[in-house]
Amino acid sequence: MHARAVWGLGTALVMILSTRPYAQLPSDVGQIHHNSGDNVAPVFEGWEKNPDGTFNLVFGYLNRNYQEEPEIPVGPNNSFSPGPADQGQPAHFYPRRQQFMFKIKVPADFGRKELVWTLTRNGKTEKAYGTLLMVEELTPVVISENRGGLGNDSVTAKPNQPPTIAASAWPRQRRRQSQPGGCRRRRAPDNARSPHQSGDRQAKPPGPRGHLDALARTRQADVRSDDHGGDGREGDDTRHIQGAGDVRGQGVR
Repeated sequence: MHARAVWGLGTALVMILSTRPYAQLPSDVGQIHHNSGDNVAPVFEGWEKNPDGTFNLVFGYLNRNYQEEPEIPVGPNNSFSPGPADQGQPAHFYPRRQQFMFKIKVPADFGRKELVWTLTRNGKTEKAYGTLLMVEELTPVVISENRGGLGNDSVTAKPNQPPTIAASAWPRQRRRQSQPGGCRRRRAPDNARSPHQSGDRQAKPPGPRGHLDALARTRQADVRSDDHGGDGREGDDTRHIQGAGDVRGQGVR
């Protein structure tokens, strides 16, 4: 019972496929070549910069027919926008791909605007959008490669080189040469000098050690005075000198 059901379903499917008309296949299959009756597609090739700052928008087209050369007069089916519909575009189209057919000059302040070429034939409309995108810039090398490669053209491309990094040396600093005679130190006026300054150098304020030294010098002066004007006993001289030493010893403890 199961085998009969499967056989019946397969037979019905074969009958449906065999009765489908061949004309219902899509007409835009890539493997099918059309000698005539197909449409024409506009193509934006890129842009060029002129020495005066203006730009050229370069266009071409693809005639999908392999033999027919259709005529599409300038008008509703062959026009540019915005601006005048006639921008020098062709009305007679040769078979297959035709590159870099004509240019349209645009002002330097064209910016991000678009210039659209519209072609309609046999009820099918296609458009090409001309812009100033950086990736669309045309160079002699790009044009040569689109026409068959550098091997078939006189344009030569720059050899491909790996990137390099170069470091510049720091500029040398000039040494300042001393002027003849050297630098002279100016002496401040007397009224602007500190009370602790003596000469050109500033004296440090006396500390504990300085007071002890001054006291010792005073004791020594007393000893000299006793030697000349005292009673002449040597013991007294020794006593005065030891006293001075005792004062210094107390200061450093």
